[in-house]
Amino acid sequence: MEIRKTLPDQTGVNLSLEHCQFSINSTKNNETSEQLALSRLEADLTSFKFDSVGIRTVSDGRAILTIKAKPVSDRQLDQAEALVALVPEEMRSKRGSTLTMIPNDGPVTITKPLAADESGVLERSTLKDLLEQPNGRLSFHLSSVVRITEEVEAPAPPQPHKDAPGFHKFAQEIQADDRLNNYSLSLVYVGAEPDPDSLFVAGLSFPPQLQFITPSVDKAKELARTIMHYGQTNCR
Repeated sequence: MEIRKTLPDQTGVNLSLEHCQFSINSTKNNETSEQLALSRLEADLTSFKFDSVGIRTVSDGRAILTIKAKPVSDRQLDQAEALVALVPEEMRSKRGSTLTMIPNDGPVTITKPLAADESGVLERSTLKDLLEQPNGRLSFHLSSVVRITEEVEAPAPPQPHKDAPGFHKFAQEIQADDRLNNYSLSLVYVGAEPDPDSLFVAGLSFPPQLQFITPSVDKAKELARTIMHYGQTNCR
């Protein structure tokens, strides 16, 4: 696979490309902190544009290559409805707040809760309005608190959130659903095994942001040419 040849080698990372379905699976065990990190990217390349790309440099000389998404399609809305239907009941009642993040460079990110009806269901029109926003996507996050006190030299082990088992089940159902092929998922567990009760950090985004970090701008351009050629030839 030509795309694989242009990406840096990383231990524990598996890539596949078949009929415009691009997949990256990563498994990393951190023995020092006793954590297991799992991540998965599923990108339907027919949902992305290949007439132009974005390349941005970072301070250490590396470059970030971004493949831009096509306008929202009925197929994407079907997937969005299928995804939110899998959200556990305990997660439907969450009421978040608006968060605006302004980096030194790069785009401003605004995260805000979506308005659901009394049953917690998101209407198709609501999903459409969200996904049609610039870089609009559905995002689900789980985090936990690590308490550090002056009396203790080392921080106490992270305590998983009470919703950890529910989010773990949600993630498993997403990955098992053949209708869903365009998302990014990350899961971090305390310990060496993916125990539902030990999940303490997680994130899911639909559709995914298709980005690659390369050692240099030249490498980013090389990868961009390879991806654009494949997409223009096979993924119209």
